[in-house]
Amino acid sequence: RTLQKLGWDVKVVQDAGLDDAEEAIGRFAESVAGSGDACLFAFIGHGAEVSGSVFLVPRDAKFRGEYRETSDLEKHVSRKCIR
Repeated sequence: RTLQKLGWDVKVVQDAGLDDAEEAIGRFAESVAGSGDACLFAFIGHGAEVSGSVFLVPRDAKFRGEYRETSDLEKHVSRKCIR
C-alpha cells in the first residue's frame, strides 16, 4: 500500500501455481520493457539454488524424496520452477 500511495503501479499475485506465476512475470516484464522507469519485483515464498541457478518455487511445485544425481534434481526443478 505504501508504494501505491507513492504513485507506483502495484500488481499482487498470491498463491500462484507455475502457469499463473509465469504469466504474471511475463506481463510484468512486458509492462516495464523499454520504459526507463524504476521497477521492483518482489517474490515472497520459497526459492532454490541448484548448480548456480536460482529458481522461484511456485505453490504447485511437487518434489519427491531423494535425487540420486544432481542432474535429476536440475531436470525436475527446471520443469517445476521458474528460473
